[in-house]
Amino acid sequence: MSPDTMVNTSGNMNLLHLVEIMNPSFPDIVDIAAYILVPVLCCLFGAKGILHYFQLESYQFPGYFRTLGRNKKHALLPGIVAFVFVVIIRLGGYFANQLLYGAGLYHGVTRIIVYVLMMVLAVLAGVFISKLFTEKKAKKPFVITGRVKRLYVVFFIVMTLVSVAEYFLLRTSILTGFRLSLWPLLLPLVVALAGLLAWPIEKLISECYFRDARRKLLASKDLIRIGITGSYGKTSVKHVLGTILSEKFTTLITPASFNTPMGVSRTIREKLTPSYQVFVGEMGARHVG
Repeated sequence: MSPDTMVNTSGNMNLLHLVEIMNPSFPDIVDIAAYILVPVLCCLFGAKGILHYFQLESYQFPGYFRTLGRNKKHALLPGIVAFVFVVIIRLGGYFANQLLYGAGLYHGVTRIIVYVLMMVLAVLAGVFISKLFTEKKAKKPFVITGRVKRLYVVFFIVMTLVSVAEYFLLRTSILTGFRLSLWPLLLPLVVALAGLLAWPIEKLISECYFRDARRKLLASKDLIRIGITGSYGKTSVKHVLGTILSEKFTTLITPASFNTPMGVSRTIREKLTPSYQVFVGEMGARHVG
């Protein structure tokens, strides 16, 4: 977005851009990074509510898309607002560079300051979006688990690759040197793509967890195992039963509303010891088996 690349002559523009790519200065590198990362950072923080829906549906795509369909406002508006913020931030950077150039202050240090400020503003915009569109009455709060951390990493990589491809391949513009990023408008689909790409990793990890939990259960031959499932009241019944049984037996119950295979496996792996006589597990009624 340097003034040299803002001249509205496509031939010169392409040549200058090619020179910048082949032999970039450090400010040029920060310029490219800012262009690529502004939408990425904004969406990384702004997609918290959408990622929360994915977590609430146990990372299952049918349930995730049904939830998005029932909550169109919280599903679509984060990406739309992120798109608007990215446009505003990029326009701000564009005109800031123009003003610096006109005042004779356009050099490496001031350019870097402008680009860093753009990225900081993108983060702040993303935080604002997440607070604005996070579901306030969700059944469970958003929890930063190991799986969510891995999903965030894949989500960041996917968005960065899309933004890089956009920068180098889709150089459409309304002002030469200023380009629109349209992909934030598809933010729920980008989250789904990240989840799909992360699935093989999670499948491998979950299988290891399941095998370890099964081994622990089979090793506890005298352990009384009780599973509670159903549409409603699982958590309440679990706590009532656990309280009753604990009067006579050393009893372990799955904490809070842990009822997914991973949640139950985690409880067994981390908390089940030979001293327990009874294990009460809450099991979601999502699948057969």
